[in-house]
Amino acid sequence: MTTNRSYTKLAYAQFEAGLRDYDLFWRRLGYKPPIRGGIFADVGSGHGSMCLRLAEDGARRVVGLDINASNTAFAHDMLCERYPELAGQVEFHQSRLEELEPTECFDYIVTKDTFEHVDDTAGLLGEIFRRLRPGGLLLAGFGPLYNSPRGDHGGAEVRLPWGHLIYDETRLVGRLNQRHDRSLTSLLDLGMNGLAYEDFHYLFRSCHLEPLCWRINRGDGSSLPKRFLYALARALAGSPALREFLVFNVYALLRKSGKHR
Repeated sequence: MTTNRSYTKLAYAQFEAGLRDYDLFWRRLGYKPPIRGGIFADVGSGHGSMCLRLAEDGARRVVGLDINASNTAFAHDMLCERYPELAGQVEFHQSRLEELEPTECFDYIVTKDTFEHVDDTAGLLGEIFRRLRPGGLLLAGFGPLYNSPRGDHGGAEVRLPWGHLIYDETRLVGRLNQRHDRSLTSLLDLGMNGLAYEDFHYLFRSCHLEPLCWRINRGDGSSLPKRFLYALARALAGSPALREFLVFNVYALLRKSGKHR
């Protein structure tokens, strides 16, 4: 099956990068679950790379969820055009997790580079808890965090590391509105929630999921100089005074206790 839709070179590049980064995700998390036969949801599935690789690894069912219509269409087209043999295992929806049928539950919920963008982190963690089966796992990796050197994801249009932190939210939004004649009202309009590392740490620790692993500044698979910088940042982040500005990413593994139904 072919489609008449056309996509940007960036979309294809991000899709291919996602395929390559699949194994790196597990290395950085420090754990890869027994995928064969499992039922997965990918929250913030983007261009669909994670979902397709999970299906190739033997997942029985993979549900990709993304609120971006273009990303969802791209992922669906890649499934139809390049991976038609996986059509019975993978589905993509332009949807939030809470919008699925109430009875939908999963063995595993994966989320990659999503938590720094969502507008209600506590709400999402609560919904993940409800959607996991007893004993189910949340497998999460996200970053860069907002207070890290490139935490604005380029959206603030500043060149210096940490340069976006010169501006508070009101000034930053006003600067961009003036520069581009836009009508932004908050960081969320730029796709960022602006949460600090300690905010994430508190929210994950406060949810009903049992933490099994919490790793910061994982650079597995990066170049040697970048791995050195990640290792240095991990060491320096041991200082409370520096931690907030030197945690680039977080990889977390959490479990829903078997006593919860």
